[in-house]
Amino acid sequence: MNNGCADAGARRPRNGRDSRPSARRGRAGRGPRQLSRALILAASALFPFTHSAPAHCRFERTALTARASAAGAATVSYADGADALFVNPAGLASIGGLEAYADYAEPASAPFARETRVALGGNAGFARFGLGWYRRAGDAAGEDCVAAGAARTLVAGTQGSYIAVGAAAVAGRTTGAAPGLGAGGGWTPVGADLGIIVRPLPVVSFGYAAGNVFDRGGDAGDGERWGRTCRWGFSYFWENAIVLSFARSTHAGTTSRHFGFSARAAVPVELMFGLSDGRATGGVRWTGARLRASVAFAAEEPSGVTWMVSCEGTIFASREGEWR
Repeated sequence: MNNGCADAGARRPRNGRDSRPSARRGRAGRGPRQLSRALILAASALFPFTHSAPAHCRFERTALTARASAAGAATVSYADGADALFVNPAGLASIGGLEAYADYAEPASAPFARETRVALGGNAGFARFGLGWYRRAGDAAGEDCVAAGAARTLVAGTQGSYIAVGAAAVAGRTTGAAPGLGAGGGWTPVGADLGIIVRPLPVVSFGYAAGNVFDRGGDAGDGERWGRTCRWGFSYFWENAIVLSFARSTHAGTTSRHFGFSARAAVPVELMFGLSDGRATGGVRWTGARLRASVAFAAEEPSGVTWMVSCEGTIFASREGEWR
C-alpha cells in the first residue's frame, strides 16, 4: 500500500533530516532554493526536445501504472516510489535510496498496441529525483513521453503526517501515421506536471496532480494536443493494512470518478480492487523487502480486458523498516 511517504515523519533519517534545531533552521532556509534548482535541472534535461509540434500522448494514459490501474486509478493521494512520476510527482518524496519500476501492457482498447513504462528514482539528500519513459507502440503509429521530476517533503510532523510537493518536466512525440497528425510528428515543447500530497493525520491523505498544466488548448478536446488533466482524491488508511481511496479526474470537459480498495494479507501479498469510471479493475502484488511484482487488470468495455505486469526494486535503501 505504499505508505513509505506517509511515514515521512517517523522515518526522518531517509529524508535526510536532522533533529537538531540549528540544523532544521539552516535547512529550512535552503530547502525552497534547492528544490527550485532541482526543478530547473529537470527541465534542462529535456531542453533538446523543446522545438517541435504537439504530440498525441495523454497524461491519463501514462498515469495508469499497474498498481494505479488495479486500484481503480484512485492512487493520486498516496502515490509513492519511482512510478509516482507518472501518477503524482509529489510521491517521489517517498524515495529512499535508488528505486526502479517497469511495467508492460497490451491495451484491449487498442488492438496490436503495447504500452511500456520505465522509471528510476533516487535520493539526492535535499530532494528526490525521478526519470521516466513511456511508450505506446502500434502497427501504424507510436507515442513516446519522457519525464524528469523532483519532489521534496516540506513539512514532516509527528505520527507520519507530512506535506510533499513535486513537479516534472515532460516532453512527447508521435511517430507514424497517428490520427490527426499526418505521417508522424516531432518532439513537443516541454510541458509540466505538478502535484501535492498532504497527510494531516495518520489515517487520512489528500492528493492533487495536474498534467500538461500549460496546454490550455487541450481543454476543448483538441485531439492534436496533450490536453490538461487534473486529478484529486483522498485515502483512508486502517492499521497499515487496508486503504480505501477515491479520486476524480477531469480532461477535455469530461469528469471521471475512481474508487479503490487495497488490503495486505498475512503473507507479503497485497490485493487490489476498484472501479474506474464504472469499469472493474483489480490485481495482486507481491510485497517483498527489496523486490515487488504485480499483475493487474482493467476492464475496457466493450473491447475486453487489459492485463498488466510490473516489477519494482530498490538498492542502496536508506529507509528504516519495511520498504513500502
